[in-house]
Amino acid sequence: MMGSVRCPATCAAAGVRMQAGADADPGVSRVGGRTKYSVRVCINKTCKGQGSPGVLQFAQDLCHPDLDVNSCGCLGNCGNGPNMVILPAEREVSHVGTPARMAEVLNMECGIQVSSDLVEATQCRQSGNVLARSGKLKEAMDKYSEGIALGVSSTLHLLYSNRSGVRLTLGDHEGAQADALLAVEHAPVGFTTAHIRLIDAYYIQGQYEQSAQVLQNLVDTNPEFRATKEFSLISKQLEKDLKVVAR
Repeated sequence: MMGSVRCPATCAAAGVRMQAGADADPGVSRVGGRTKYSVRVCINKTCKGQGSPGVLQFAQDLCHPDLDVNSCGCLGNCGNGPNMVILPAEREVSHVGTPARMAEVLNMECGIQVSSDLVEATQCRQSGNVLARSGKLKEAMDKYSEGIALGVSSTLHLLYSNRSGVRLTLGDHEGAQADALLAVEHAPVGFTTAHIRLIDAYYIQGQYEQSAQVLQNLVDTNPEFRATKEFSLISKQLEKDLKVVAR
């Protein structure tokens, strides 16, 4: 259900920046001749509890060139959340609690088509994550496999990466390695988790040199990773283990 158009002060309080322009179409801005939509999803306490982080992640994972997706603070209307707003027209939409609902809104309000397979693959991943967090690892792996079978390219790096983590926990080290390799193959630049999964899979099998090579590949493609605490911890541990092996 569409909410009422909110005043600039309300959006400002929620951390939403307006895009000015008297000639702009309602809810859109023009960038290089393309229609650009800014979508802000409330992640305040009530909306968060109603599932807004999941739909926010879903919209961000689309990586659509005509979408700028981010979080914001409370938009009010908390009883009808999760809530989101489309800028610059400040068009508020309520009850956006599932990927399917977000896909519906993007189609209706922005003219952006989201395939049913993408929605289903995302729901499989999110369900798998819930199962994994609750310790139901085999059921989680089945959900990830179900999502992978849909073959939606933009979701494969996430699904393979998550399934790799579950397999590693279950002791299927070779399976974890195979999934991590596929996650790396499908991963966009900047998605470092796939490489970390592969480092872990090699490491637990005592293949320290392979782990070190994957780490080097990671910093070659993502130089900023070298400045992270995670890089420091991994590199120090590998350096120590490689010295032990060399003795």
